[in-house]
Amino acid sequence: MHIEFTHARSQEYFHRRFAGAGSKVARPFAIPAAILGVLGWLVCCAAGSVRSELAAGGVLIAVAAALAGVAFLRWRQEVVVPADWREPRTYVLTDESFTSWTAKTSAKLAWSAFTWLRQEDDAYLLRTIAGRTWDIPREPLTAEQDAVLAGFLAELLAAGSAAPAERDRS
Repeated sequence: MHIEFTHARSQEYFHRRFAGAGSKVARPFAIPAAILGVLGWLVCCAAGSVRSELAAGGVLIAVAAALAGVAFLRWRQEVVVPADWREPRTYVLTDESFTSWTAKTSAKLAWSAFTWLRQEDDAYLLRTIAGRTWDIPREPLTAEQDAVLAGFLAELLAAGSAAPAERDRS
């Protein structure tokens, strides 16, 4: 097998990659924000013209807005990647190794370095024993290249070189 291509991954690609992690870090702030926002709205609606209750409802809504802002910032911190992650990256995939480089970085790993892999709609994800995750975007692959790579990775699984990854359901 010899598959070689250069591809620049988009910010949207990374949004899809990290959506689960973004939701996970935002959730502890988003849930209380929603609860406090609804509670504040209910207090304001029930208050009528009672100033103290209107003020309490307003405070709850303000706290909810602040928590929602923190949730958004935490999510954004997780899913927005540096510009150099979106630079064109060259991939060379052979029977022996996975090689990837940009103008600033490079890596060459034997396939045996990967302990698990997962095939997704837009990428193959591979993880090393050290916990580093590598991706191979599927968009630039031809149908034939995609089939060859999928078959090769299936052989790695069958040989026990890597284990299939469980999908994170969070």
